[in-house]
Amino acid sequence: MKIALVVTIAVLLIAIATVAAIALTGGFDKEATPTPTPTPTPTPTLTPTHIPTPTPTPTPTPTLMPTPTPTPTLIPTPTPTPTPTTTPTPTHTPTPTPYGTSVGGIISLDTTWNKGGSPYIVTDTVQIPSGVTLTIEPGVTITWPEVDVIYSDMFSDMFLVHGLIYAHGTVNDKIIFDGGFNPTFFNLDGSNIDTFIDLDNCVIRNGGRFWSGSGGHGSFNLTHSELTDLSWYSYVWYPESDVHIEYNTFTNAGHFSIGHRDSVKVYIQYNLFIGKNPTGGDYYYVKNWASYDESETVVRYNSFININGIVLELPNGYDAAAMSAPENYWNTQDTNVIDSMIWDKNDNITCAGYINYLPILTAPHPDTPLP
Repeated sequence: MKIALVVTIAVLLIAIATVAAIALTGGFDKEATPTPTPTPTPTPTLTPTHIPTPTPTPTPTPTLMPTPTPTPTLIPTPTPTPTPTTTPTPTHTPTPTPYGTSVGGIISLDTTWNKGGSPYIVTDTVQIPSGVTLTIEPGVTITWPEVDVIYSDMFSDMFLVHGLIYAHGTVNDKIIFDGGFNPTFFNLDGSNIDTFIDLDNCVIRNGGRFWSGSGGHGSFNLTHSELTDLSWYSYVWYPESDVHIEYNTFTNAGHFSIGHRDSVKVYIQYNLFIGKNPTGGDYYYVKNWASYDESETVVRYNSFININGIVLELPNGYDAAAMSAPENYWNTQDTNVIDSMIWDKNDNITCAGYINYLPILTAPHPDTPLP
């Protein structure tokens, strides 16, 4: 548009200049000295300046930045704590020699005595701590060399038990404990309620007392075993669980002195008692001096053969003593003889009560060992 306007103006200027030139050169008929026609100053040709049409600068399209997708925060999956594999407690077996295996002192690990290491020769009191088990397999013999001083404080117990002893023989392969005429086979002094000794098909011979529970609260089972030539009584002192003395044979063996409380029962059943060791002091076989609460000593289905003196006793001056003893075989039907074998309030008015022994068996119970 600007170029066309410039051209139009240029054309008009040329036309005006032409008309003016004609007028100046004599457009009339009179002669005159011609006036030289001036050489017209050429009108400069205007060359239009090309003004380029500006190319509009495109508005840059903004680069769209993608909205970042938020990276989710990864919550780590907890690694499960692996269940630890229980490592079995190693069982210790003493190394035998051609002459047997010497044992003594503290057994700190669960231990097994087997027939291959027999005999086990006790050279010092074998101590079983709480939480440790001594297992004795069938056919094992434990011996205890005889000492000159039988009641030596240095060495008076075959076993001091705060843990567990499991000794199960068989009818044809019994476990033998030979005491060498030393004082005590099993001492539980200072034991807790978890202390327990389980003896079955054992032979316990040549010693003082089978059991000493004074100052401890452990318990025991003694079944299908033979006890021979024990000179002193076993002290069953307030056990915290029931005691079973059953299916055994006692020959010239010691006796049981018993006290208990709560609801604990001491069962002395299906045993054969033959004779009594003359060095045993008090000549009873079973004595109860305390039966507190609902506890009870039950003496039943036993056979008493060739026994002189007292068999069952409630001692003088113990007001909580009690015992029941029905259905035993006394090797006699004469109640006068049986009365002479029982000590209770019929014999001393300071005794706590009477021992009921009726009815009596006319023959040994079929489950009781035969002489």
